[in-house]
Amino acid sequence: MTTAINPFDSQTNHWPATINWANIVAFDLPSRRYDIGQQTPHGHPWLVVDVNDIVGARYMTLAPGNAIGKLPHRSQEILVARSEALKSAGLQQPMIFNCRGLVLVSVSNKGLVLNSTGTPIIGRLVGEERHYLNNVRARLQAFSDMKTIRRSDRKRKLQSATHSVASNRSGPAILAPMAIKQNLGR
Repeated sequence: MTTAINPFDSQTNHWPATINWANIVAFDLPSRRYDIGQQTPHGHPWLVVDVNDIVGARYMTLAPGNAIGKLPHRSQEILVARSEALKSAGLQQPMIFNCRGLVLVSVSNKGLVLNSTGTPIIGRLVGEERHYLNNVRARLQAFSDMKTIRRSDRKRKLQSATHSVASNRSGPAILAPMAIKQNLGR
């Protein structure tokens, strides 16, 4: 584990610009006690699954790491146990990163714990672990794309149902939820 040593307003710290997927960062979920200054956060390993710039701010999608109690059994869990992988990841013990419990975090989040070099990055995935993470990322993106298509289809059906009901009336149409369901074929 690491402990915080300096604030994020350091002029010499450029890690947010270089953070990338497959990095492992020290992060502690923020809570009220950090905001009121009662306790310094202690970093736990989190895997950076993706990095996005949203409206001029940089965000990381993080997956929590847990010490191994059992072998991974889900397709979205990434096991880091090989000695080469542990060394590169900056971990002392084998870990499982669960990509089913993702969290979107700003690079300026108070829960990120900086090490002695002024960065929360403790290591990165290499080799087969990095390749497996890339496969998981592709599955997550495909799932997100499918959800977007489904939402778009529902919106289009609702708009056409609203238009057809409204055109059959002389006044403004006020659709009840039951009418919407009937027009959508549910």
